[in-house]
Amino acid sequence: MGAGGREVSISLDGVRDKNLMQLKKLNTALFPVRYNDKYYADALASGEFTKLAYYCDICVGSIACRLEKKEGGAVRVYIMTLGVLAPYRGLGVGSKLLNHVLDLCMKQNIGEVFFSSKSLYVSFAGLEFISGILFFSVFVERESKIKLSKMTQLEANTPLVPPSERKLPDFKGSVKLNGCSSIVHIFAPGPFSSLGASQIQSFICDRLLDLLVFLLTVYFLRRPRSVYLVNFSCYKPDDERKCTRKIFVERSGLTGTFTNENLQFQQKILERSGLGESTYLPEAVLRVPPNPCMAEARKEAETVMFGAIDQLLAKTTLKPKDIGILIVNCSLFNPTPSLSAMVINHYKLRGNIVSYNLGGMGCSAGLISIDLAKDLLQVHPSTYALVISMENITLNWYVGNERSMLVSNSFVSEELPILLSNKRSERWRSKYRLVHTVRTHKGSDDKCFSCVTQMEDSTGRVGVSLSKDLMAVAGDALKTNITTLGPLVLPASEQLLFFATLVGRKLFKMKLKPYIPDFKLAFEHFCIHAGGRAVLMNWRRTLSCRSGIWSLQE
Repeated sequence: MGAGGREVSISLDGVRDKNLMQLKKLNTALFPVRYNDKYYADALASGEFTKLAYYCDICVGSIACRLEKKEGGAVRVYIMTLGVLAPYRGLGVGSKLLNHVLDLCMKQNIGEVFFSSKSLYVSFAGLEFISGILFFSVFVERESKIKLSKMTQLEANTPLVPPSERKLPDFKGSVKLNGCSSIVHIFAPGPFSSLGASQIQSFICDRLLDLLVFLLTVYFLRRPRSVYLVNFSCYKPDDERKCTRKIFVERSGLTGTFTNENLQFQQKILERSGLGESTYLPEAVLRVPPNPCMAEARKEAETVMFGAIDQLLAKTTLKPKDIGILIVNCSLFNPTPSLSAMVINHYKLRGNIVSYNLGGMGCSAGLISIDLAKDLLQVHPSTYALVISMENITLNWYVGNERSMLVSNSFVSEELPILLSNKRSERWRSKYRLVHTVRTHKGSDDKCFSCVTQMEDSTGRVGVSLSKDLMAVAGDALKTNITTLGPLVLPASEQLLFFATLVGRKLFKMKLKPYIPDFKLAFEHFCIHAGGRAVLMNWRRTLSCRSGIWSLQE
């Protein structure tokens, strides 16, 4: 009979090689330890003393024993584990397993059954019984009521029978054990030994300490690694490549392809773009006549890249073999082998370096490369990342007369290597620490997608066309980006004012001006790509910066 008087079908089966895996699965579900091969070898060797319990053909419990020989040839039974799955407790499964062992001991005239509380795990209430005194309680069913019939208090390593007796009492016959609601209890609260209470307290403290160590380990493993900007270098070409505005217009006129109107147009672009009298151009463009070809383009790339990287390595005293990540970006020049491969070959970087070569990504390629390096440094510990942002002019000098494509002739040859690292030892000499990177992509909009396009003009000459929508598109992208960045950097007071104004305008239809947060409370300096004065002025209006704190190079 089971709980509530209902009949249950409980059967026992021996443990053999073919069903040993069932015992292993039960132990995994029941007990907090993993047992070794010796445990299972002893269980198999015990024969009928180790059993699996089935409830309606479902394996729900087990008892595992070991037979030990004493001096003189006597045998005693050592109960290693006894457990029942939680949903099936209170059905008499544990009682049947224990009674089976007791009956078998009486049949084989074995006079001693024992356990060690330091190694025995009994799972009836989801508790670990590692140490302390165990109380075996036997319950019998009489007159449809569950009554306590007998309680025996046992110390650890004490036989289940008194020393004066070597014959097990007939528990089953004397108390008519038909159902067992609970086999094992551990003394916890109550008027028991203070030694047990201290052991429980020590056990709980140990588990809390283990949990704390686990949580701290997870935190340190999952927290973002700090990324430091160790140093950077700006390449300065030789004076022979210096080009004033006057020389630029003269050399453009010597090509014989530009009209007078377009020469004057280019001169206006130079004056308004902010290019000074010490601007540098590639050798192939300064020659008369110009000689734009692949060999000259490679020469320009190698000159600016290797020159700037040499300066950076000298500043940081870093060996090329220490670099673990390499990212090179160049919008208009993408040869094969790639620019990143050229750097790896020249400096003989290590074979397992993580390298990327980005092309065609325009003015934002530098920041995209930094964001990529930051993500890579999160998964590659204790390493350096070299980010190289550059532009190559030789093959992209436009010699046609399409006004929209002449603006790109004011682009200059440039190269900037930046050394990043996630090493904590680099914190002390680094110039900056990377805090946030926010990406904004407008490529799904057709106007944004086609505002800068490399194409051929009506005469077949290749150049970069800048559409009239460029200024508006760039301003909108900047506005979206700064709006996304705001919640990450603005103080709570500014965010609260912005939210209150937004709620007033949207929900209560109040006639309020949109509140523009004061970003000067979050940043000390703004470093913005100087792609065009109109873009910068739009940025200035977006941030509502006063002229007294905003300086534009004319």
